[in-house]
This record gives sequence, structure tokens and C-alpha cells, in this order.
Amino acid sequence: MFIKIKGSINKETDNYLDGKYFVFNDFKVAKFKSAEEKRVEIPAELKKMIDKWKKINPTDFLIFNPKSNEPLNSSQYGKILNKIYGEKVSVDVIRSVFLTDLYKGLPKVAELEQIANDMGHSVNAQLNYYVKKDD
Repeated sequence: MFIKIKGSINKETDNYLDGKYFVFNDFKVAKFKSAEEKRVEIPAELKKMIDKWKKINPTDFLIFNPKSNEPLNSSQYGKILNKIYGEKVSVDVIRSVFLTDLYKGLPKVAELEQIANDMGHSVNAQLNYYVKKDD
């Protein structure tokens, strides 16, 4: 769950910074999918902030509990989010809000299903074989 920014980093198991990337080895479904590491490019503006933060951060972790200098656990993340937003907010809610906004221009699932049904194929076939991608 935590991201290491300095100190001893195990590149096989830890989540860490690698140049302009967050590298994730430990994430929600990694153990179920025997997934490879995930790399997410850090936006330039955020990278500048992180670089400044690393200089004054007394720990090896990007985000930490100031009382213990240990990384935050998921419960602590939730409590902080609730303080910021003043209501029950979870990582799943943030994920949902992000994806909903990202895909706001797409057709509704029911519409995709109806079109696929009318054309005699599945939604999976529709998206994987018939819809042209921006490759």
C-alpha cells in the first residue's frame, strides 16, 4: 500500500518511485492475478512537488503517520480522507469518481448491451474486435 521514496527498496515486492514513475508491486489484486509490476507516469508538476518533499521528509515513505514515522495503513488513509471531505470517503469512492469522470462520454452499459444484442454479438466482441482503437 505504501510507496517508498528512499532507503532500502526491494524492487520485486515494494511500491516505489523510479525516476518519473510510480512502480507498484503490491496492490489490491496483485496476489490474485499474479500480476506484473504496474508503472504509472508521474505528472511533471507532481514530480516537482515530490522532489521537494523528499528533501524534507524524515522517512523513507511518500506518505506516513507523523506520530510514528511509519507508512499509513488503509484505515489511516480512510480517516484522513474523511477529515478532508467531512464525510465517509474511501479509496474505492475516489476510484469510482475518477473512472466515472474519465469515461463520462462513453455510452451507458445498457446501451452497449442493447447494441451488441441487436447486432448478434457480445459486448466483449464489440469492444475487442469491432471498435477501432487509437493504436
